[in-house]
This record gives sequence, C-alpha cells and structure tokens, in this order.
Amino acid sequence: MKLWSIQRVARWERLQRDGKLRAHSVDPDHHYPGAYRFMRNTLVERVGAPPEESCWPIWAWYHCDGADKPRPDLRCSAHLPPGERGVRIELEIPNDRVLLSDFDTWGAVIIGAAVLDGEAEVDRFWKECEQAGLPNGWLMTWEDTDKVLAHPVFGERLRCSWNRVFDLDWYNDYWNDPPGKKSIQAVFWEIRREDVRKVDFFTGR
Repeated sequence: MKLWSIQRVARWERLQRDGKLRAHSVDPDHHYPGAYRFMRNTLVERVGAPPEESCWPIWAWYHCDGADKPRPDLRCSAHLPPGERGVRIELEIPNDRVLLSDFDTWGAVIIGAAVLDGEAEVDRFWKECEQAGLPNGWLMTWEDTDKVLAHPVFGERLRCSWNRVFDLDWYNDYWNDPPGKKSIQAVFWEIRREDVRKVDFFTGR
C-alpha cells in the first residue's frame, strides 16, 4: 500500500539513525486523548499489538484529497507550523500493518460526536443522554465524553457509531464525502527504513 507521511526533519533523522520511527505518548502531536486512545485501541484490535507498550500510532495519508489526488500537496499550508522544516515520506507498507479511516468522519470522533445518520439522529442521542443525567451536546470536553463512554448503554452506542470511521464505503452527506472523493488517512505502528520509497523536504507555510 502506498502512503505518504508528513514528519518533522528531526523525526526523519531519527528514522535514518535508528532504522525505524515510532511515536510515543509524549510526542506533542497527540491532542484529544480520548479520540487517540480509541484509534490506538482499534489499531491493536485490527492490526495487532504495538512493538513497544508505549507506542502510539503514526499517521499518514492514503488519499489526501480523494482518490485522484492521493499525495499531500506541499504547496498547501497546515502540514506543519509556518517556517518549520519537514519531510513528505513516500512509503510502501504491507496492507496487514495498516488501518485506514475516513478523515472527515474522524473529525466527529475528535469532538466526541456520535456518528449517526444525520443531525436529527445526533440530536436525539444527546437528548436521551440528557434525560439519563449525562453530559450532552457538541461542546463537551473529553472529560464529559468519558462520562458518556462509561455508561453501559450510551457508551456502547457512542463507541459503535465511531466504528463508521473505518467503513470507507459508508457515506452520509451530513458527515463525509462519497467514495472516491474521501480523504483517507492511515495509521500503523512504525516506519521502517525499508518502507521508504522517496523523501521530499519542505518548509511549512
């Protein structure tokens, strides 16, 4: 599977030095702890245990801007902070090491939303949470989301809805783009030196 990972130059140098690159929970990119914990747990379930207990997923693009534009465009902003030096690493990684997910729907998980069939279904879910005495709504903190996740009924419903992130055929115009136009991201446990096919240096804009 061909993938592209955006990394800081220091991480590229670490890959060159060690022959592999892994991410750890102390890395500064891991915000939204509950969402990243969900992605990490799913990677364990579907791909296998990490090579080290402290490992967190490494991220890459499979289709950055739909199937017609899979490679990240380095002329665009937001890959890295302005002025920071980075690399776009082209990778070839076996499918069984990779977990793919829909980028737009992942944004819902980031904010702790229930990925249900449209706004009416989402509003109904939050109303039921409210009636059960649970936090509800779009502006919850992750501490609030964790309270919902701890509930035996609503927590299971919320987690099940998040699994739609991994269904690349699922389409709902409230949440994401149709197949073929989706931005699809990838996670895996490590980049190995032999995975690298090409490297392009750039400066964040």
